[in-house]
Formats: sequence, C-alpha cells, structure tokens
Amino acid sequence: MKADAKSLVALFAEDGMEFSPPSGHSIQGRDSLTSFWVGAFRTSHPMRATVTTVDVVLNGGYATEVGNYAHTYPPDSTGHAPQNISGGHAVVWKRQGDGSWKIYIDMEIPK
Repeated sequence: MKADAKSLVALFAEDGMEFSPPSGHSIQGRDSLTSFWVGAFRTSHPMRATVTTVDVVLNGGYATEVGNYAHTYPPDSTGHAPQNISGGHAVVWKRQGDGSWKIYIDMEIPK
C-alpha cells in the first residue's frame, strides 16, 4: 500500500523471480526486482489489496502456495473510476540457510 519496493523485494530470495503477466517476462534477482517494482509503483499502486491463501503444499525445502488476489487501483488522472483487478496467484517459497522462508517464484494469474 505504501509503494515500498525495497520492503516488497526483501520478501524474495536472492535468486527470486517474478513472472509479469502484462509483459510475459520473468524478472530474476533482487536488483532486477527492485527496478521492476520501483517502475511499477511510479506508474500506480493499489489503494486496497487483498491476498487470500487457499492451499499450501510443503515439499522439502520448498512450499507452494496458491490462492486469490484482489487489488483496487485509484482513479487515473483522466478521471476514470477506480479499477478492480483480481485473479489467482501461485507462489513457490524456498527455505533459506537461516531457516526463514523467502519467495522463489511469484506469479499472478489474472482473470
């Protein structure tokens, strides 16, 4: 909600990846992820966001989370109404050497 790219990227493993549905590209590594999110937040960021986890499956040092998201973006500069975007998500978490969990792969699945 604060458009804080640095805090968002801190959730990712050093080799973490974001799959960007609009571009179809993957972004890997914290430096690239930071650049991506700084640019994305410069354009717009949600005024409301909800993420709901439906299931998590643990497999050794990885966990796969699936669920749903709903984001509401503010009206744009031309006066268009707030935009609601929703869909599913799949996140692969990777256990780190210190025992913490970080995002290895994050992918939105828009409706």
